[in-house]
Amino acid sequence: MQSDLADAYAAVDWAVSQIKILDQRINQWIKSRPYIAVTEPDGDTTYDIIKARFQGNPLPLVVNAEAGAIINMIRSSLDILAVTLAERNGHIAPKDVYFPIATCVLDFIDPVHGAIKKIARLSDIDRRAIEKLKPYQGGDNVLFSLHQLDLIRKHRKLIGTAMRPRTSVGWWGGQATEPKMLMGGELKDGAPLWRVTRNSSAKAQLSVFVCFTETSYAIGHQVTWALQEFTRRATEIIKLFDDP
Repeated sequence: MQSDLADAYAAVDWAVSQIKILDQRINQWIKSRPYIAVTEPDGDTTYDIIKARFQGNPLPLVVNAEAGAIINMIRSSLDILAVTLAERNGHIAPKDVYFPIATCVLDFIDPVHGAIKKIARLSDIDRRAIEKLKPYQGGDNVLFSLHQLDLIRKHRKLIGTAMRPRTSVGWWGGQATEPKMLMGGELKDGAPLWRVTRNSSAKAQLSVFVCFTETSYAIGHQVTWALQEFTRRATEIIKLFDDP
């Protein structure tokens, strides 16, 4: 590893260490069984409804804060990389250099207002290397998602999380029909999961996971999985400029 990339790597390493802590916090909350599946009467007396019922503590707010801090550090590792590349090109401690990520290719390449201006102080070789990464929506969607989540964290709200159900139902009964799944969206107290024939002895198990609710790439994915993908991509990019 070249010594001038140590700070960029350190930023990613910090994120990796914090993801492990965040994962432990989320798993501890899930193990507390905040939601259970409960069978309740349906309006139609032929059926019962299996619903999710909240019985514990809400997801700790610190989960949102920690996820936002991790995202910010991963995004910062790329900005640190860009500054390092500018310094390699003779510009010491530049104030106008950032790793460019844009909404689309046109917003990236625009010579006047495009994100490409953020790496004007880099060498031609390094600029072309970053251009080949296609750091915009439709080019590298992992990078674009990371950037969008960082903007959301800074300007609108902390990173959103949601719980979505994974439900399994065992059922028995001579005239019982197969359970019908009802749940398809965000898990909340009273959310209907299954419609089952009354007296069918249906039993349900419910497990939850915490996922992102923002950006086309991250939405619906477990928070720690998505964060690990962001660190993987940032590390790959830093290594591109880590010549022996």
